[in-house]
Amino acid sequence: MLARAGNDDVVQDVGSAGGWELMEIPERHHDGIALLARAMARLCGPRLPPIVRSLIPVLGSALECQRVTSSAFLAELLNHNVVNDLVLLEPILDALTALEKDSCLLVRVLALRGLGNVASGSPEQPQISACTKFLGNIPKNPNLRPFPSLSKILDHLEGRDVQSMLLRVAIRIRPFFDS
Repeated sequence: MLARAGNDDVVQDVGSAGGWELMEIPERHHDGIALLARAMARLCGPRLPPIVRSLIPVLGSALECQRVTSSAFLAELLNHNVVNDLVLLEPILDALTALEKDSCLLVRVLALRGLGNVASGSPEQPQISACTKFLGNIPKNPNLRPFPSLSKILDHLEGRDVQSMLLRVAIRIRPFFDS
């Protein structure tokens, strides 16, 4: 489909990163989707708005696989400045923030990753409060890594902003120290 639309460069980029193979592995499908989103953000940004508009409603799907795929794609887009250029930041942030209590743990983790990615793609929009709120809904699990998202955001905050959130952040992350 991408090749037919004239996006051979996206097909090659995802292929060279091993994305197509990752998409075939159920446990790593979301990683392949993230590679696709990364390639599309870099190589065909102007085509993203209709894709984003069609993916946001899928986040509410009854099918877990659809929620995982769409949250992985949208979370990765937040890692790129193209979301600012195309006025996609707010709709994606709102959609991912709404996933705080999704029944699927992977969807919640991907949404948290997306909130952390905002610090890379749009550092002027750090989402510390949404990020710490998510931490309260992620069970302690040594395989989950919520701290990279939090770290990205904290790197872009001013000292006075961090001070006001410090106690809340400490309370939310304390359970993770055991694992």
